[in-house]
Amino acid sequence: MTDQRKIRPLRNVMSNWTVFLFTAVANFFVTPLVVRSLGDTVYGVWVLLGSMVGYLGLLDLGVRGAVTRYVSRLHAAADHEGAARFASAGLFLFSASAAITVLAGFALAAGLNHLFAIPPALLNDARIAVVLIACTIALALLGGVYGGVVTAMQRFDLVGATEIGVEAVRIAGVVLALRSGMGLVALAAIHVGCGLLRFLTYFVLSHRVYPELRVARRLWTRTQVKKILSFSLASTALQGAGTVIFQMDAIVIGAFLPVAAITYFSIASTLSRYGRSVVNGISYTVTPRASAQQGSGDMNGARRTGLVGGRLASLVHLPIVVTFLLRGGTFIGLWMGPQYADLSGRVLQVLSIGYWFIAGRQIMSTTIMGLNRHRALIPAMWVEALLNLGLSLALVRSMGVMGVALGTTVPALLMTPVYPILFSRMLQIRPARIWGELWLRPSLAVVPFMVGTFAFERLTDPGSMVAFFGQVAAALPLAFVGTWWVGLTREERSSVTAHVSPWLHRLPRSRKGWPAAATDE
Repeated sequence: MTDQRKIRPLRNVMSNWTVFLFTAVANFFVTPLVVRSLGDTVYGVWVLLGSMVGYLGLLDLGVRGAVTRYVSRLHAAADHEGAARFASAGLFLFSASAAITVLAGFALAAGLNHLFAIPPALLNDARIAVVLIACTIALALLGGVYGGVVTAMQRFDLVGATEIGVEAVRIAGVVLALRSGMGLVALAAIHVGCGLLRFLTYFVLSHRVYPELRVARRLWTRTQVKKILSFSLASTALQGAGTVIFQMDAIVIGAFLPVAAITYFSIASTLSRYGRSVVNGISYTVTPRASAQQGSGDMNGARRTGLVGGRLASLVHLPIVVTFLLRGGTFIGLWMGPQYADLSGRVLQVLSIGYWFIAGRQIMSTTIMGLNRHRALIPAMWVEALLNLGLSLALVRSMGVMGVALGTTVPALLMTPVYPILFSRMLQIRPARIWGELWLRPSLAVVPFMVGTFAFERLTDPGSMVAFFGQVAAALPLAFVGTWWVGLTREERSSVTAHVSPWLHRLPRSRKGWPAAATDE
């Protein structure tokens, strides 16, 4: 049995980042193929259907997060029967949600022609795709309890291996389908197959990492269901607000503009999502860690988790934001084609302004969730969601997709100051320290990289993706310099040096022909 306290957070973060890197690289090459194979209109319909049916994911009801929290705490206390009851209650709730999801998918498919102006030639395929996407979400719900168990055990290495394997199968299937001339239905069917593969894998892994845990529908009682819902309904409210913020854009565009316009917005928002995925690599490890620290009475540790995790997440994320902000149009022109560079590039720049603060916000939120105090986040999230929706609706007709981008960015900037206030009250940390740790220090650290990136954009013409990435790589040492001298504390620099120095001293000895050490004779 794995002792959660001995699992290194760095290993978990690196596992998540490995998943991100694989997914980002794979989709970097596949996305242009998908857009060119389907065309702007069909691809716009595909994104629209995914965004619309994606709301059925809210039927998760936050149960997976609740299962992760309770199984993590009860496993630490060696209460395997209690953990089994909570996991079984989660299975019951997920089964009901999965059934509702499939029924809702059929209902949405039947009314699809009344909701959006989908070209008649695509309507039948779109209806079939909606049902298949709903089935994919249903499988994800059913697998949520088993995935939650693996996450509760902080086995992010196994989670990462699973996600990489499933993503590899999905990418291969998509490429083969598109090269064979297939369309929406084939893409949706591939997602169903991958959903089934993910479900079966987590089912097996959950038994491997926690063999004492028995999950069965008959083990749960109303007590566990009530506790799960008490935690998870607040999570669902947060998830619902996040869904409005990040997924409503395509629906707003599809309701008021030609569906082809979704493609231009989606290209930019997809890149922004990749940037957020880097933060997810850290934030996914925060909730179970903060929960375990709370369970052991280590509230100082929980404070460190939020502050240090938020600062490191911002240090990693901001170079990506700077690149998108200053060179987004250039990158999109090289990646997707010059016809997308102007509009999608400007959308990416606007979105990047709002995402400057998202890393710190996300780490604060997941820390608060790990402490089961996330109800306080609900008003702030929903105010932002409603402002986002209202402003997007007000601007979409006059400004098109740029209006929707502003509708996303302005509310995010307005609501950001709320999060340090909430975090300060819950963990008794001075707001000035929160601002300094999570945003001021990382922002100052990224200035050298920003100067270098601006110089490359103004003085050079990359001409190819290889040259572009070479320029980014050439500017990255400036980010490392800023991170080392500004982003890290003196103690952190000493710790890094202490860990790296022995390895560097051993490295020459590990290769034949290298001198073990220089000597004076």
